[in-house]
Amino acid sequence: MNTNKVIAKFDTFEEFVRQALVVPKRQDSCSSRQKSWGTPPWHGTDKFEEAVELARRGWPEGSAKALEFRASIADAVREIITSRSQSVSYDVSGQWVDIGRYLDGEPECFGNLEATGDTASQPVVKLYVNLAASGAVSVESLFARGAVILAAIDVLEATGRRVEVIAAKGSRGRTIHETYVTIKRADQPVDADRLAFVLAHAACLRRLFFSVMEQAGHLPNSTYPHQISVFEEGAIVTGHALRGRDFTKSELLREVAAICGQAGVEIPEEEIQRLVAS
Repeated sequence: MNTNKVIAKFDTFEEFVRQALVVPKRQDSCSSRQKSWGTPPWHGTDKFEEAVELARRGWPEGSAKALEFRASIADAVREIITSRSQSVSYDVSGQWVDIGRYLDGEPECFGNLEATGDTASQPVVKLYVNLAASGAVSVESLFARGAVILAAIDVLEATGRRVEVIAAKGSRGRTIHETYVTIKRADQPVDADRLAFVLAHAACLRRLFFSVMEQAGHLPNSTYPHQISVFEEGAIVTGHALRGRDFTKSELLREVAAICGQAGVEIPEEEIQRLVAS
């Protein structure tokens, strides 16, 4: 089998979007520019242009919707924070959002860990999110996967870790194609609206990432999700999705715990059980 590999890397999300605008020479019935079907649309949007607009302005509706899941682990996040030695201050902007304060309408809902020395000494977590998913994975499941990642980023940033997020997609056909897009550098604050679109909206995968893949000759109907291969030692890497059924709350919470655990932030099993039961 020919396993030649094509790698596409983008240092910024803006650069990636510009490349996605290039119209592929070949398309099939599931390609990025095709009119979508189903309710909600399988592609995430009815038209490609709608995906571009969301990419440019972010997805505040999705960010707000994801708060419902993120709020379910807010107590666990606060317990992790208060168990640490650093003190926390709150303001109208900051390093991370306290979901409980946000939902209570508190303007000073952003938390900051008080400086304890050189910020360069804060641990950096590189998180590679493989967005690849089979066509059987529903739009709702794609959203749930993204909400999990957003929740894990909340926890890690709230505990003083600086998270660099790279959205990726691996696909296998006659060759392997992998796309990597840096969407948040370690020194950047969380842009929840942008992260919600990239990580949780089907259109980012099935419109924009598909477009870049198609430009290399990889068409959705003749390729399969594949694990990514380009990442540093010690990085956290999520897997691709092949399942057709929706994820349970227990599975989602355990995914949050697994991601955080790899970065040294343990969420006890009893806490997961409590949250599942709530």
